[in-house]
Amino acid sequence: MGLHSGNALVEGAQQKEWLIGCFIPKGDLHRSCAVEAKCEAYKENEKSEEWPHWSSSDATTFTMLISGRVLYEFKQHGVGLILEKSCDYVLFDPSVLNRWKVLKKSVILTFRWPSRPRK
Repeated sequence: MGLHSGNALVEGAQQKEWLIGCFIPKGDLHRSCAVEAKCEAYKENEKSEEWPHWSSSDATTFTMLISGRVLYEFKQHGVGLILEKSCDYVLFDPSVLNRWKVLKKSVILTFRWPSRPRK
């Protein structure tokens, strides 16, 4: 019961790519209200919406590139960062609005804390 192994891309597809979080059913080893984790594969030219009208509420976000190439833009800071080497990452607090665009087919691992139930 206290051990699980699997494929993050396959299992994450069942929860909108999220593997760990407060929104996972009680009793499941993947449930945690301390942290959320997801692993997601993206196709070239996929992108987030234009400056979303939301932030990660009270959650800090850590996103790491596993493979590929992704541009992140941060509105308040007026900068763009390209993640292009395996293990390149961005870390930002809840107040930072961001958007991204996949420049080359990519796999990304994201952690967000604390976790909150989904509405």
